[in-house]
Amino acid sequence: MARKRKSKKKRAGAPGTRPLHNSKARDSTAKLVLGDSYLCAQFLRDYVGLDICRNVQPDDIEDVSERFLPMFVDEREADLVKVIRIPDKTATVYDNADKAKEPGSSGRDGSAQADASSREAAPPGQATAYGFCYILLVEHKSQNYNDIFLQLLRYIVEIWTVYRKDAIKNGWDPGSTDFRYPPVLPLVYYDGREDWSAPRELPERVFLGEAFREFLPQFSYLLVDLRRKHPAEFYQHADEVSFIMLLERLRSLEEFASICPGIPKEMWEQLEMSPEHVLDIITQVTALLLRGLEFPETAVRNVEEKIKERKVYRMFEDFEKPKVGLWDMIQGYDILLKEKEDWQKERSGLLQERAGWQQERSGLLQRESQLQQEIAELKAQLQMA
Repeated sequence: MARKRKSKKKRAGAPGTRPLHNSKARDSTAKLVLGDSYLCAQFLRDYVGLDICRNVQPDDIEDVSERFLPMFVDEREADLVKVIRIPDKTATVYDNADKAKEPGSSGRDGSAQADASSREAAPPGQATAYGFCYILLVEHKSQNYNDIFLQLLRYIVEIWTVYRKDAIKNGWDPGSTDFRYPPVLPLVYYDGREDWSAPRELPERVFLGEAFREFLPQFSYLLVDLRRKHPAEFYQHADEVSFIMLLERLRSLEEFASICPGIPKEMWEQLEMSPEHVLDIITQVTALLLRGLEFPETAVRNVEEKIKERKVYRMFEDFEKPKVGLWDMIQGYDILLKEKEDWQKERSGLLQERAGWQQERSGLLQRESQLQQEIAELKAQLQMA
């Protein structure tokens, strides 16, 4: 008798709160941070640099990553696809500005028509089958990946393919001249140790790329490289996502011990007022990073408790005092390094002294050989006499 197949249960829970099955801690932190609408909205406002992203609110973001899990092949627990809603009027301003730049527009580069069109009210209806929106595609990387363009292009085509099917189901005609695909913003979230060196333009990866540039897909990607960002940039925004990204840059206990003095008062105050679910994410991210550095479990739990109690400004105090012993560990490590350096210098001196002794011994052995030869000659002379 054939066995009944077990039905697959859908993973429940809001984005950013689902159980994480990825064994890589930094993959998990990327999913936790950008998977949450509150933090993702802050990220888009602070670090994307596009005017159309500056007023994004959490309610404007819809996570649709579950629909695209099969296409994520590398770090599927860290990659995301989100639909970002845009106010109708805002979308119309940009759309009319683009149309004004088309051939036949009046004014220098169509600027006059763009200004006039931007004042018009948004027309009824929807710009796309999803409404006035764009798609955010987040690809997490912890090391360089030279085929990033091929991967992103495949994702973008897959997103548009799914969109096309949805549009047909909703009664839209893809063959219509008015049919539009939503723009996709490809973002590479990189937290690796080495500098990002992957190509930033597709022709770099194509033979005779410059000669055939006109016929190649023309697109780029937004790179957010955590390790190459100066801490002052995170301090400037002073919000929760900046604090978490600042933590994600850390790679050693020494960096944890030195980070606290630079954090501005405004950032601590913002963290104290954070929503409960955001504090939970900060707690999870901090714990993941500390465990990744093999920090003592008792100390990790101590930090978790302080964050949950909204004493975030005190989360690093044990790194500064000998209570947990970390500061002693760091000072002891520095002392050991100094002792090692002194020992290496002493060893180098002893080796030089040994070389001198060996050279002196070699001279003495040579002198002994000469004396033995002279004695042998004297004995020969005496025998002849």
